[in-house]
Formats: sequence, structure tokens, C-alpha cells
Amino acid sequence: MKNLVIDKSFLQGVSKKRICELSQSYNILMPRSLFFELLKQTPIERAKLFKKFDIQKKYQLLPTFGEIFSQELKSGNKIIPSDLIKSRSYSIHENLCDDNFKFTEEQNDGIQQLKEDINLLSVLFLNVIEDFMEGKIDFNEKDIDKNEKLVKLYITKLNQYYKNNINKFDSSSFVYNWTLVLHLFAKDLSIRYENINIIRESENAKEKIRHDILDMEYLVFSIMENNFATKERKLIDWFNQLSKNGTCIVD
Repeated sequence: MKNLVIDKSFLQGVSKKRICELSQSYNILMPRSLFFELLKQTPIERAKLFKKFDIQKKYQLLPTFGEIFSQELKSGNKIIPSDLIKSRSYSIHENLCDDNFKFTEEQNDGIQQLKEDINLLSVLFLNVIEDFMEGKIDFNEKDIDKNEKLVKLYITKLNQYYKNNINKFDSSSFVYNWTLVLHLFAKDLSIRYENINIIRESENAKEKIRHDILDMEYLVFSIMENNFATKERKLIDWFNQLSKNGTCIVD
């Protein structure tokens, strides 16, 4: 059975019946970005969204970006997100369908860790945005193939932090696609502001960055799995441009 990555816009925009129909044809994959976004909802909205999953066949929770990135660099081989899915108890699902449920201290610690991971990625994202604003890089999002040299240059920079020689990763690898998606989002955001200081000092801009990081995860995971369910226009366009004969479900 094929895998299908879904995002929040899709889960909110379709009925429980539609989610259950898809679960008959696909293994529904939930990135941590979606899990995090659902946990941030009001208890009533959170319960409503989790109840959309089939009680018998819910979803599979994907590993974090960091786990995939680290494993690919360590092994030297391409990693598909679903390759690292762990066997786990989904008993918490019942609790999340209850709008009276309160998170335990341990669960709150897990949510806080996800927030910290997003903040760490924000630092890297800001640096790439600044490179665009200062004219240090030339990236044409309408012609992805011509950006291969630039993406490989940024992958080379990662050697400053990792002992492995990761230059060998090609367009089928997770690290390559994540770097490409990072640049797409950075270019898109860089043209909305006059300079980097406005972004660094604006709470609204910083919130937009945090939201983009969640969307980046949706996009790169769906590219690697080759199937995506979303209603976000930008994500639809980029997935169709980047995926290799992938399926994008928008209804």
C-alpha cells in the first residue's frame, strides 16, 4: 500500500468520511509538524480533528526531521521518512479525542522539545534568507534543475558540522531535498521584506518563519514519499514541480 503525507489544511478541510476513504488506499502518514499543530489547537478543535481518523486504522507517526537527517548522514544512504517509523502504542489517540484531556508533564516536555527544534531551524532559515537579501545567492524557483549546483554547495557547507563526506547525496536523498525546499521558502520570504532586520525584529515575521518551517517538513516529507494531501496552493505548486510523478490530493 502506498504512503500518503497529509497536512493540517487538508485534515481541517475534509470530512471524516474522506479521511477514512483514503486510509483504505493509503497508509496515512502524520509528520511531527502536523502532530505539533494539532496539539496547539483548542481542546475542542484538537479532539474534533483527531476524531477524523479511522478508529481501526488511524495513522503512522513519522520520525522527526532531525532523526531522518542524522540517520542519512550517519549511514551515507538515502533515507525515506517512512523507513524509520517505529512500532509504538497509539493509546494516546483516545485521549486526544477527548476535549477534557490534560497533557502530562512528560508530554508537555515533548511539546516543548518540538518548539525548541523549530527555533533551532529558524536560525538556519534566517541565515539563508539573509543570503538572498544580500544577493549572495541566485536561486530561480521556477527552474529547479538549474539550482542543483547551488544546492550541492550548501550541502558541502554541512561538512563543517558533520564528519561524513555528504557531497555524494543526489536529488533522491533527504538532505538534498530538504536543502532545496529550504531555499524555496527562503527565496519566497526574502522578497516580502526590505531587509533582514525587519524580519529579526518583527514578531509577525518570526511567527511566519515558524509556520514556514512546519510547511517545509510537510513538503520535503511528501516529496520523499511521493504522495501528498494538502489544500495549500503554494505547497501544491511546489510539490507538483518537485515530485517525480507523485500524486497530490487536494479535495
